[in-house]
Amino acid sequence: MLFRRFLLVLLFPLVMIALNCCSNNTPRQTDAGEEVAASSSSRTVIDSPSATGTEGTPVKEQLLARLERIRAEHRNANRSSAIATLISELRYLSRTLAVTAHALDTDMEYHHEIEAIVSRADSLDRVRTDDAGNVMNGMLATYEMYALLAKMRFIGRTDEQNLIQEIHDEAIRKLQPEIPVVDAAAGFADACYSLSRMIIDDIDSESHFESAFEHIEHQYAQGKRVAGSEEDHFLNGIFRTFEISQLWLLALNPRMTKDVSEMNSGISSESAEATNVGTQMGIAVKYLYHISTLIAEQTIELTL
Repeated sequence: MLFRRFLLVLLFPLVMIALNCCSNNTPRQTDAGEEVAASSSSRTVIDSPSATGTEGTPVKEQLLARLERIRAEHRNANRSSAIATLISELRYLSRTLAVTAHALDTDMEYHHEIEAIVSRADSLDRVRTDDAGNVMNGMLATYEMYALLAKMRFIGRTDEQNLIQEIHDEAIRKLQPEIPVVDAAAGFADACYSLSRMIIDDIDSESHFESAFEHIEHQYAQGKRVAGSEEDHFLNGIFRTFEISQLWLLALNPRMTKDVSEMNSGISSESAEATNVGTQMGIAVKYLYHISTLIAEQTIELTL
C-alpha cells in the first residue's frame, strides 16, 4: 500500500510541470498531427470488419463513429469485480489506440496490421473464459498497439526501430506458460511506457516538455526501485504511461489543460479509495483509456 500511495503523490507534481510547460510554450501541433493532414483527403473508407455498411463514408466520420461505439460499450462494460473491470478497461483501451493508429495511417500502409490486432483480440475475447487469459489478451493487444504506433512513427529510422525491437524482445521474454500472468502484464506495462515515451519525445521536437520528461523518468525509476510486487510494477508502468499520455494530449491541443487536471484529480481520488491492488490496477487502466480517447479525438481532428 505504501508504494501505491507513493504513485498517487507523484501525479500532481507532474501535471503542474506539464501545465507550466504549456503556459510558457505552445508545442508545435504539426509534429503531432498536421504534417499528415495533406495526404488524408483522398481516404474515403476504412473497409474494416467493425465498420460495415460504411462504403463511401469519409474516414473521419467512420473513426468518430467507431470511437463513439467504443465509448458506448465501455459505459456498459462488465464491472462485476475488480478483475472483470481490469479486463474491460484493457479491451477498450486497445481498441481506442487502434482508432488513433488508423487516423495516423494516412496512406493506409498499416491498415491490415491494425485490424489484425483488433480482430485477434476480439476473437480471443469470445473464446477465452479464464480471467488470467483475458487479462493477458487485453494487455498484449494494448502493448501491440503501442508498438505499432511507435513503428509507424519511426519509419526508416534504424536506431529507433532497433530500440523498438529491443523493447519487444524484453517484453516477450516473460510471455511463457510457466510465468504468472501478472509478471508478463507488468513487463508489457513497462514496454507501453517505454514506447509511448519514445513517441512523445519525438513529437516534442522543440523540447517544450523536457522538464516533465525528466520528472516522469525519475519517478519511473524510483517506482521500479520501491515496487514490492509485480502488481506494483504493473501500476508503475501504467501510471507513467498515463503521465506521458498527458503530454501527448497537450502536444495535440494545449488548450486541454482543464481535462488533464480533472483526470489527475479523478485518478488520485479513486485510487486513494481503492481497497485492494486489483481495483487499483483497473482504475489506472481506466484513466489511461479515458485520456487515450481524447488523444484519438484530437488526432482525428488534426489529421483528417
